[in-house]
Amino acid sequence: MKKIVLALTLIFFSLYLFAGKPVTHYYTQLKVVSKDGKEMKGNNRGQFITFNEKGCYDSDRSGYTVDNGFLKYGATSNGKVYYRGNSYWGVATYIFTENYGRLNIRVENDGSTYVYVLASPPKNILTCALIKKPISNTTNSPISIIVSPATPAASSSNSTRKQCPGCNGTKKGMDQITYSPNYTGGNNNRYCSQCGSTSASHTHNTPICKVCYGKGYVE
Repeated sequence: MKKIVLALTLIFFSLYLFAGKPVTHYYTQLKVVSKDGKEMKGNNRGQFITFNEKGCYDSDRSGYTVDNGFLKYGATSNGKVYYRGNSYWGVATYIFTENYGRLNIRVENDGSTYVYVLASPPKNILTCALIKKPISNTTNSPISIIVSPATPAASSSNSTRKQCPGCNGTKKGMDQITYSPNYTGGNNNRYCSQCGSTSASHTHNTPICKVCYGKGYVE
């Protein structure tokens, strides 16, 4: 029964791609092959991958990107289909069999290959098992040096300290919103708890205040 379902999935996949519509598949990790050929058993965890006319990307069950990156379609050769670009593992090549039933992820950084097979996603699985962690904006952030209150220097400076006019003492700068790329071309609106409303998918990053450099006061 499972083989029939997978066969029908592949047929619909081909039809949707031919029509220029995004389609999402689910793959589970079978094994990992190191650069020197040593094989290790896979973790059986899965990745959703969505395809469109330009390439593919890791996504959630609904086809929305999880921001691991995008891989452009390269070529179809000797029964294999090649996509290359950014992924959870860094720059990688996704190599599918021509029927998209098997996937080898070749990682350029360490030469390892992750082998995945097409599967039916469990009902409780809604997104990829492997998702990049967001990078915090801490580049070139100055270090605050706190003088002990017991020293004369602290007592004299405290009298000249004023609440930072830039952050009103919160030590935080202006909230920065980064919108997620919409590779599907469809509606990617989601509810944001920080905004308290529904809008295009995005993330928030709050850097330190650039007026007081995270101290909360100026002198």
